[in-house]
Amino acid sequence: MGRWFGIIMGALLLAIVAWSGWWYVGSSAQEDAVEGWLAERRAAGWQAEAEVSVAGYPNRFDMTAEGLRLSDPEAGWAWAAPTFRTYMLSYQPHRVIAEWPGVHRLSVPGETVEISAGALRASAAFVPDTRLELTRGVLKMRGLEMVS
Repeated sequence: MGRWFGIIMGALLLAIVAWSGWWYVGSSAQEDAVEGWLAERRAAGWQAEAEVSVAGYPNRFDMTAEGLRLSDPEAGWAWAAPTFRTYMLSYQPHRVIAEWPGVHRLSVPGETVEISAGALRASAAFVPDTRLELTRGVLKMRGLEMVS
């Protein structure tokens, strides 16, 4: 009995370590991808700021961008949000849910709109490869209000 118990516990420990490694690699890759995208935008002359973090261990990659500010001075538009979140299952990272905050601002030349909603979420599914071909997308809104 003792030998089998040791084998089972060893296999369980190995599975936990492997899954934790997968989660760490996936969460780091997601955080690096978002940070990299923001850096690319800044290099292109945009304002692109956010505090990015990923949580959700062990089964999800929950990305939060706090204090998000994006603007393209050349095009004259800007978007600011206190938070923006995405959620992905760690075993299905090609399916994403995006959640916008209750209130955010969108500015275009000559106009600024404050957008608020009781719920503003989108979900998307992609072909699980590097091309990210969209296979399904859904946008859900409740209590959407836009004030100029």
